[in-house]
Amino acid sequence: MSGTAGVRGFEAVVDISASEIFSNLQMGFNGYFGVQKGNWGLGVDVICMSLGASTDYLNVEPGQAAFAFLATRRLAPTLDLTFGARWSAIRNRIEYKTNSPVFPGTTIEGTYQWADPVTGIAWRQPIGRRWIVGMPANLGGFGISAEVAVDIFPNIQYRLRATTDRPIRFAFSTHHHGDHLYGNQVLADQGAIGVARANAVRELERTETGHYGGAPGRWEEAARERPDVAASRLKPPSVTFRGELVFADRTHRVELHHFGTAHTLGDAFAWLPRERILFSGDACVNGPFNFVGDGHVGQWVGTLDAARALDPKTVCPGHGPVAEGGLLGDQQAYFRRVVELGERPLQAQASAQEIRAQVAQMRAEALSDPRIARYAQASSFYDPFPEHIEKVYEELTGKKLAGTLPSRSGGALMHARAHGAAWRARHHA
Repeated sequence: MSGTAGVRGFEAVVDISASEIFSNLQMGFNGYFGVQKGNWGLGVDVICMSLGASTDYLNVEPGQAAFAFLATRRLAPTLDLTFGARWSAIRNRIEYKTNSPVFPGTTIEGTYQWADPVTGIAWRQPIGRRWIVGMPANLGGFGISAEVAVDIFPNIQYRLRATTDRPIRFAFSTHHHGDHLYGNQVLADQGAIGVARANAVRELERTETGHYGGAPGRWEEAARERPDVAASRLKPPSVTFRGELVFADRTHRVELHHFGTAHTLGDAFAWLPRERILFSGDACVNGPFNFVGDGHVGQWVGTLDAARALDPKTVCPGHGPVAEGGLLGDQQAYFRRVVELGERPLQAQASAQEIRAQVAQMRAEALSDPRIARYAQASSFYDPFPEHIEKVYEELTGKKLAGTLPSRSGGALMHARAHGAAWRARHHA
């Protein structure tokens, strides 16, 4: 801290290092309180600091407070524009002791206040559900009441409320797979009604045979390895739709769309048109998470065309980080490449054995494209790429590429176990 400090006409040059400030700090507080609705928000940034120092002849107690009242506009999932006004006050208090050679027993104090416009940006990165690391940078003053001032504050934030306090009335399942539907009972216990596309329920009847009075199905297999699944119950959605279903009130509109077969026969998307946010389920993911055993790769590409026509600003994928709307194009580009790689040996009339031998080279070609490389990688729990080549072979020839992967049901269990292994890693680390 450097500059000139004064009280009632008495001025002195101030040049204090950060270590000196901390050694004389009596009280300090820096906090930000904000609310967000959609892309807009309001916030208050508070800075308070009180210092104190003593000599043989006097006590000095300077203090500073600043309150910034800000509006925010979300520019990207991790970046906000901020603008508003900041009120600042500096107080100085000098108490001369009775043994002071000047002004003995005298106290001099004063306060200076001013307000200035302020604007800036705020970057933040969530860590888990509640904690956030951030770095707001503000530019203020502009010579109106003070000279230009720049503030940069690296910080750690805690989100006081991460969910609404309103009751959950509906729970939408994008498709029938357990990692997206097995938690429905938890929401149903809170009064939520399950919603899904009609074909998703038909797929449940095909795969969850134990629930419908037949032999044990996927739920029972998962329950043997997952205590959280075993402690709950399978709860199929009770409200179904075919093409589109809309929920709307004066504030929000949520559209549920079926654009075609992709990850499964029952895929559906949740679209928030005002916010331009798309929840894609597993029809679009962000990483090596594509399970194709219950879907159709060739039709998947066309389904993503329809989703891209919405022109979303933000995509919330079924797995992997939230991303901008271009994620749909990345996912589509990957499957276009997989179809191209699968067609090439067939055009050369390669045998099934020769195709199996080329899978590693096909993966290398996919990995060489930075846009799609993350989809062709093998995670620590799941390696889906060979399955993708087998699926394209099956769609083009009507035959199985034996020896490349487990059966379709085996692939589904591999997919489920991958997410179960991830769950165990999170809860038993």
